[in-house]
Amino acid sequence: RSHTVQQPVVMACSRAKYLAFRPAAGHGWRGVSSFPKPAPALVRSTFPQASGQRFSRSGASGLGRRGFDWGVYLVTDDAYLDDKLVDKLQAAIAGGCSAIQLRAKHLNGEEYLRWARLVKPICKQHGVAFIIDDNVSVALEVDADGVHVGEDDMAHAEVRRLIGPEKVLGISTYGRQDLVLAALSPDVDADYVGSGAVFGTKTKPKSQAKGLDQLGHMRRWIEEELLHQGRAPGECPVVAIGGITAANAPECVEAGAQSLASVSGLLGHESLADVTA
Repeated sequence: RSHTVQQPVVMACSRAKYLAFRPAAGHGWRGVSSFPKPAPALVRSTFPQASGQRFSRSGASGLGRRGFDWGVYLVTDDAYLDDKLVDKLQAAIAGGCSAIQLRAKHLNGEEYLRWARLVKPICKQHGVAFIIDDNVSVALEVDADGVHVGEDDMAHAEVRRLIGPEKVLGISTYGRQDLVLAALSPDVDADYVGSGAVFGTKTKPKSQAKGLDQLGHMRRWIEEELLHQGRAPGECPVVAIGGITAANAPECVEAGAQSLASVSGLLGHESLADVTA
């Protein structure tokens, strides 16, 4: 059963990572000629300056200031918290997933903590960022790498105060300039910011798709603000989320995303045919 569960996830991750972040023609990775196979580590180059043009996919992956690679970012959901999840997470890492967020909106604190203790060793073993969604106490209890919060969660400055300056803080900004700039304020100091839903998504069916253009806008707002603060423009990557799949991943990166976050696009496949369809 484990092998059957893992194959589609390996394929989904490696396919998304390769298609979105492969270097330009003439600068290919050694040994990468066809699919399926896990893609190698992403090119860790300086982020290009924002402009009115589409962004290059070569070296566009979000290597955060704390050394974590946000390229392909798997987010869990209550619907996938079952006996297959561990196998799927291991497969995702094998396929090139470089960050995992444990998101469980309907679990009590004790159950959330149990899942966190189960997932953290998997991430630690492979050097993958382990982020807890909207539960600072669980994150501190298991010493997670960081916390992700949205507009309606705990005040972002308070989250930063509680977790300290060395932990990752991710912020959902829904593609709004005011929330992006607030996330970059010194008392919040976000490590990455999440977009609004790029495409329609089964995970959050009520979320309105905001399209690709928001990604370029977010990238420019961030780079301008960071340069104004005297910081490197790539310190806070743009994470695209909402209906992200291997098929549309390249569009997201070309539009300005430096990281691709997905729930059902990585965890929702039952067969290899689902991934390549």
